[in-house]
Amino acid sequence: MSLATAVFFVFALSKGIKIQWKKPVTGREGLVGKLGITKTVLDPEGTIFVHGERWQASTKEETIKEGEEVEVLEVRGLLLIVKKYFRKE
Repeated sequence: MSLATAVFFVFALSKGIKIQWKKPVTGREGLVGKLGITKTVLDPEGTIFVHGERWQASTKEETIKEGEEVEVLEVRGLLLIVKKYFRKE
């Protein structure tokens, strides 16, 4: 019985540690790195559609046209900081 209990706790502990290292998929942290589509021109602020929702967004340096893909860099309150996304082929 002791051996079975020890095996169970080693299994449960290893799964718990593994989950701690996973990247968050919800909330603020879950948006960083996601791709979206601009719904308005970002010059420097506008609206984008990402993760099934419409968000206010801002770009740091560039003007991004409507309909282009963007990548979320950070989240500041309800404002997403984005950059133009370039596909790697």
